[in-house]
Amino acid sequence: MNRLPDCRVALASIVAAFTTHAPITITPASYDFGEYAINAVAVVSPDFRITLPPSSTPGGTVRVTLAGADVADFGLRGGAACTPSAQGTVCIASVEFKPQSLGPKVARLEVTDANGNRGSAQLKGKGVGALCVHRVVPCNYAPLWTGTFSWTSVLNGPGSQYNETVQVDVVQGVAFCTGGATSSENGRSLTGRITGPALFAVEFLQDPMYPWVYRITVACPTPHWPATEDAAATPSRPAELGHNEYGSERQPAASTAMTLEHLVASLAKLEGSITYPSPDVDPLNGVTGNVTVSWNLRRS
Repeated sequence: MNRLPDCRVALASIVAAFTTHAPITITPASYDFGEYAINAVAVVSPDFRITLPPSSTPGGTVRVTLAGADVADFGLRGGAACTPSAQGTVCIASVEFKPQSLGPKVARLEVTDANGNRGSAQLKGKGVGALCVHRVVPCNYAPLWTGTFSWTSVLNGPGSQYNETVQVDVVQGVAFCTGGATSSENGRSLTGRITGPALFAVEFLQDPMYPWVYRITVACPTPHWPATEDAAATPSRPAELGHNEYGSERQPAASTAMTLEHLVASLAKLEGSITYPSPDVDPLNGVTGNVTVSWNLRRS
């Protein structure tokens, strides 16, 4: 009876038992795209560095693919052309994230060579609603931000003075004003309250000096002036643009060119302070003054 086939099977089993695969190293080993708006232009990861082991067959095929539960929300940007050599090979790949629906998304970047060597990197991100809303301004990114915006206004004239101090508290784009104003003239002083919902806007704009700038605009209710001996009370008016409105002016948001979506995704804070002459300054009539505006906002 011929036992040769069984011997061959046994030999093949022994060879397989002692065959090991060297890992393919991918750096970084994971990447989190963070929150990103659904159906927006894809955001691209930093480069993944793929290092093949010396055991990869020179000139062999290297497959770079994506897999996982939410693979449809990710894509390879340009693929990866790898040709193994006797000393090993380093390749570069990048992944884009374009969520199609709301919620957490996970996938894997997988690399396999002709010898069965494997490596993978974990990918994740989260699909969220539209980055900007059509409220106050045509494209308002306010819902992404939480923090404070404040201003102090001082105006001095012959025999008169006007001071205004307001803080605007912002929670995910919803803003509320708290402060007051004091008007003094001919030895008489009157204080009015400034309180109520604000109009709040964060815009990202292109500018000749920088690839992108941001601008914050806030409008609060006008002061509520109480009645005096010779005048009735002046009720506060709700916030509206053009009345009791202050802003950050245009502030640099990026020093290098990038897509708007990538810019917004990369920013963790907006903070700063500026001082400028009051718009009511009148040098001919001896009226001087300035406005100081400060803001400190973090991603919600």
